[in-house]
Amino acid sequence: MEFPKLPPVDTANPNEWQGHDPYGATRVAAAYCGYQGRPHINAVWQHGCMPPWMDDGPHSFPSGHVSIESRWFPVFVARQAEALLLANAGYRRVKAIGLPFLYLPDVGVERRPGSLLVVPVHSLSGIGFADLAVMDAYADHIASIKKSFSTVVASVHSGCLANGYWTRQFDARGIAWVKGAEATDQNALLRMKMLFSQFEYVTTNGWGSHIPYALFSGAKLSFGGPVPIPSQEQYLMDPGSGNNLDLASYYTSPRFLQEEAEFLAHFRRHPSEGIADIALGESLLGHDVKQTPQQLMDTFRWTTIGKIADIPIRVGLNLAQIRNLLRTLLRR
Repeated sequence: MEFPKLPPVDTANPNEWQGHDPYGATRVAAAYCGYQGRPHINAVWQHGCMPPWMDDGPHSFPSGHVSIESRWFPVFVARQAEALLLANAGYRRVKAIGLPFLYLPDVGVERRPGSLLVVPVHSLSGIGFADLAVMDAYADHIASIKKSFSTVVASVHSGCLANGYWTRQFDARGIAWVKGAEATDQNALLRMKMLFSQFEYVTTNGWGSHIPYALFSGAKLSFGGPVPIPSQEQYLMDPGSGNNLDLASYYTSPRFLQEEAEFLAHFRRHPSEGIADIALGESLLGHDVKQTPQQLMDTFRWTTIGKIADIPIRVGLNLAQIRNLLRTLLRR
């Protein structure tokens, strides 16, 4: 398929990745900063966009991004409201710097008029949905509006590919699809921005990071159609759930679906009438706290020369020189 144009999947070595750098966030930050060393973020940097209606809710933490064990570990989140929530809950080293998606460069691709990208809610490998028939219903929904667009392509998350979800339904209805995000893909965030920058319209049936990504990238968003959800037992199989039964109950409850529908009511419309709202995308991703390259270098304690070991260690320093060296090290 010549369209859409996408970067290759660059899967990280699982022995090096260890789940600490989902979707290539460190690579994105290093490129943004022009960092020439071996980048490493010794912290939790939130990778997914939490629903904004949860910012002040009882279920906002611990989330799939921040665990109870990380209360004494550096935690970087998207929005100030999240930072305040975690700080009030006892997290000692939390800071809002925006999501990694904000730090991507301009991808330089053209948007195809009349094109529609379909982004259904995704599962995770080995963690499924409770009602699989809903996927057929959603695929029928998309097939019924295909003629309204010049091109229709679906983005299928790697977790759904592993579970055998969505592809059969889309294939049976003549809807093309491409592989979407994969946590170990170092180009995953770049891949998402290139996707959302090439389609005029994006439609989805449920909340996810793809919503602010699409809005921030300038696509016209719509929301609607049947949505599959995991059972509580399936949700608790997600390592990011922290085995939190209250959180699992909330995410799989009618209450969550109602709050989601209320927040996205403005976008509940035919996909050909999707709405562009870059400002909302910026707000959801934390654009107001986005850091400059130097600020991000300081936040991650990356030195301008690549690594702290490059600071020369001298013999025979006097007390004043030792103090100055210690101040330099602490500033790094």
